[in-house]
Amino acid sequence: AWPTPEAGSADEAALEMLAMVLSASRASVLDRAFMIDELLAKSVTCGSFCGDIAGRFTITLTAAAGVTLERLCARTFELLDGLRRKGVDPALLQRMRHRHEADFVRGLESVSGRTQALVLSDVLRGDPAAFATHAERVFTVSAEEGRDALARHLLDSPPVLLSVVPEGRAADAVLVVLGATFASSVVFRCGPVTRVALGATLVWAVSYAVTGLANLWAAGNYPQPIWVNFK
Repeated sequence: AWPTPEAGSADEAALEMLAMVLSASRASVLDRAFMIDELLAKSVTCGSFCGDIAGRFTITLTAAAGVTLERLCARTFELLDGLRRKGVDPALLQRMRHRHEADFVRGLESVSGRTQALVLSDVLRGDPAAFATHAERVFTVSAEEGRDALARHLLDSPPVLLSVVPEGRAADAVLVVLGATFASSVVFRCGPVTRVALGATLVWAVSYAVTGLANLWAAGNYPQPIWVNFK
């Protein structure tokens, strides 16, 4: 997870499109690398959320059998760095634009969807109708803007790495420094019953906390790995 700017910032649309380029379909960068070219992960999700005072960008991977979290983490940063060097494939970017537009239209088909869009836009942007302007901005994000956002907010910023591992297997957690990028690590050691009960909810709930830790890193404060036990 990485801290990102608030809603309405210059990079908000680029980060949203970047998340789709990385993981929105089997053609996306991470999905293809981890689940088609090689079977390294059972699931891949990526998302960008910009709130009223700050945001977060998250990548969540569930390792396939026999694949270590350290390998997944290292491969993820290799792919991100490759995307920065080579740039976004124009065909993939155009496909994600079409997908975003389709998702946007479908989201407004119901009364509840339109209400949610209006209310959220009013809260975050001070204008109920601003969600439409934001959508148009996402549709026009260029490959260069996506690459700049990737470099500025992910590769050139310190992440927080969250590892969820079985009790007794703390050594499986990611506790390494990746190249020149320092990373704070949060490790959850879960008993078998708790792992089933928590599921994906744990990852999303903790994403708020790890973004706060990432802000500490950005400010020059480097906390030690945090160990949390769930029984």
